[in-house]
Amino acid sequence: MHTSAQPSYVVTSRDGRMPDAAIVILAGTDSPSDLGRVVNALQTATEFIDEGDDAEVIFDGAGTQWIPELEDEDHDYHDLYADLTDHIQQTVARSLLPQRATDGSE
Repeated sequence: MHTSAQPSYVVTSRDGRMPDAAIVILAGTDSPSDLGRVVNALQTATEFIDEGDDAEVIFDGAGTQWIPELEDEDHDYHDLYADLTDHIQQTVARSLLPQRATDGSE
């Protein structure tokens, strides 16, 4: 198993500082339960921010499918998403992240 002393990537706020909380959305748009996961993530970020903490919402992998849906002004949760615009990030392509060895080699 490959281990590393450094993280795959570091989350920073737009001002370059590390946020107090990073909420990663991985769920795609395939099922109604995925909407619940996204709404819970956005509400959690809002709670952090309302308490004075710096929070970032990161859409990664299949989670990036939510961005165009939530940007639609007719979406039920558009306002919740829009309120967090300054705290939303989309990750780089997975192919740019370090790969873990799966064959037991280091």
